[in-house]
Amino acid sequence: MKSAVSWIGKSVRFVGEVVYECKRVVWPTRSDVFVTSIMVFVLSAIFSVFFFVIDQVLGSVVGWVLGMGANV
Repeated sequence: MKSAVSWIGKSVRFVGEVVYECKRVVWPTRSDVFVTSIMVFVLSAIFSVFFFVIDQVLGSVVGWVLGMGANV
């Protein structure tokens, strides 16, 4: 029975510590969230285009190399 009481006491203390830490968090402002979201979308678009171009170039090179072997 003592372990059950100990477990409950530890759980209550843990929840209290979580609430305390959540109050100490510095939450981002609406402006911070907006700017960060825009940066994520823009960088995702840039990297998507970059990887698309690299994929097309490498695909063409591999196709060219494999095509050379078929003509020999």
